[in-house]
Amino acid sequence: MRAWGLAVFAIGAAGVAMAQRATPPTPAPGRLARPGALYLIVVEDGAARCQRWDVVPGAAGQGQLTREVAFGGEVGAEWLDFEINAGGLSLTGRGRTVAKRAVSMTCTVPLPVSELDGALAVGASRWFLDAAGCAAALARHAPVAIDLRDCELEPLLAAEVRQATKRDFEALLRGGGDVYFDDDGRCVAAHVQASRQQPAGGASGQFWRPIVARGVRGRGSVGYRLLTARDELLLLGRSATFPDSSYGIGCLRQTHLFYGRGEVFVDRPLYLTRDGCRAAVRAAREREAWLPAEPSFDATPARTESIEAAEAPAPGETSPVRREAEVPAPGGPTSDDHVGLPVGC
Repeated sequence: MRAWGLAVFAIGAAGVAMAQRATPPTPAPGRLARPGALYLIVVEDGAARCQRWDVVPGAAGQGQLTREVAFGGEVGAEWLDFEINAGGLSLTGRGRTVAKRAVSMTCTVPLPVSELDGALAVGASRWFLDAAGCAAALARHAPVAIDLRDCELEPLLAAEVRQATKRDFEALLRGGGDVYFDDDGRCVAAHVQASRQQPAGGASGQFWRPIVARGVRGRGSVGYRLLTARDELLLLGRSATFPDSSYGIGCLRQTHLFYGRGEVFVDRPLYLTRDGCRAAVRAAREREAWLPAEPSFDATPARTESIEAAEAPAPGETSPVRREAEVPAPGGPTSDDHVGLPVGC
């Protein structure tokens, strides 16, 4: 739910580029300009599946990919909006209507398109022309799934699941405790300190974490006010407090809350338990394994350690001797606009 892009690559050979300009790839857009079926590898909840999507062409190069969605004993529809252009296509929106709940969003994801044997190359993903081609790619774990992270919808969940998360989150903001967030692959706690006197129809308090700045330990915090009837959270400013100094920046930023299964999307997903956060990190890693590799100039080696290993030093690991006050809190940056917290303004 990040909010619940893709690599665009250029062909370097001038001759190939000239040939493409001389003979534009009309067959690929043509397959999207007439009714038919395409089969895409889609990764949801950490699992990859082949899904059939039907092409519904529209006017002026616009169209949709649609598929049936069953949930709660009802059958609805999901769709992807696209627009064909000279360079390929752009995904322009996504929506779903099922079980008396409709959600939709706009997005802009430009992608080059070309035709391969048995598939369309859409960006670096593959949209297969038949179910057998998709199944074969799935069986060999080919990293050609469609990347929908920039067009991501909220997950399909029963209303009672959302209500349970809403109830638990509101109780946490009224009574205090911890929430967890994904900090570059490891789950980090943000503490919740509720105000002694709670407002009617809501909750108030602070999110806070230990921070370190110039070798001095302190506390970074962000104030909040919850409006339960509107499912909105007001962020009231951030501050940093140290033994001999403090600073604060006031603000009033209003953000709508989206509730999932044990997670709440504010600026980013907040998880009610560390196990829920770890499960989400595993699902994100599984999805990335199915997505095409994007070009990168970062020489940093890829991270392959387990979640637990990412949260603690390896056995026997040593590090330079430093004064205790200079050691940052786990996952805590020494400088951050949100004072090391997952929400702020």
